[in-house]
Amino acid sequence: MSNFSKMSVVLIGAGNMGSALVRGVIDARLIKPHQLIVIDVDAKKAATLAKELGCGSGDSIGASSYRTMFIIATKPWDVEASIKALELKDDDIVVSVAAGVKLEDLATWAKTGTVVRSMPNTPVTVRYGATAVFAEGKVPDEVVSFFEAMGIVVTLTKESQFDAVTGLSGSGPAYIFVAIEALADGGVAAGLD
Repeated sequence: MSNFSKMSVVLIGAGNMGSALVRGVIDARLIKPHQLIVIDVDAKKAATLAKELGCGSGDSIGASSYRTMFIIATKPWDVEASIKALELKDDDIVVSVAAGVKLEDLATWAKTGTVVRSMPNTPVTVRYGATAVFAEGKVPDEVVSFFEAMGIVVTLTKESQFDAVTGLSGSGPAYIFVAIEALADGGVAAGLD
């Protein structure tokens, strides 16, 4: 497991997935709340999550003296603007959880630092998820440790594998949950409590 003691984590996008990810790393004690900042276009949403977790919030962030991992958990069409607004250092890490945003684009927008694509699935909300990751070269240990706090991590050998991962692992559990819910509803309709 990586040492996060000299690292900050900035979550950009406090929706369901982003919130689940930072709750997971806080619950796993991978990072301390004071190391985390939550940013969202909805400042109230960011403030609510920050208050729950005991961390900082805001609508922008300046340069940090610590190495920073930026978790980009926005809608895909907001990723470019989110990354371009950052003041990145060479040793910073940008991790996108947005579906369909290519690594080449992430690197172009970031201009510096390490960029990583990831695809977590909904079971990360209960810390039993599966996350696929990919970077040019080795995926940083901090990224692997971050996602391992919420389940298993698979490092892809080719970026093109994300299409299969998104359909199978990323979306698949949601379909299974619907089937399970339908079975339970069927049981109730047949008289079971």
